[in-house]
Amino acid sequence: MERVIIQRIERHEGFVAVYFRDGYALTRRTDCEEYGEEPEWDWFGDNRPDDGAEDHFGERVRLAEDLMQADAEA
Repeated sequence: MERVIIQRIERHEGFVAVYFRDGYALTRRTDCEEYGEEPEWDWFGDNRPDDGAEDHFGERVRLAEDLMQADAEA
C-alpha cells in the first residue's frame, strides 16, 4: 500500500477539499455553524474508493485535520 500523501488543498466558498496523490480527495463543509451542524469529512464527489483506500479513511481525515490546523495557525 502506498503511503497516503496530501497533494493540495483547495478552499471554496462553503467547503474545503483536500486532494491526495493517489487521486482521491476528501471534502468538508466550512459553513456548518450557520446550519447548526458539525463538520464532517467525506469522500469528494463520485470518486469513492473500491481499492482499499476506504481502509485508510481515518488516516486521511487525520492528515487533513493536521493540515487545516497548521494552515490556521500560520
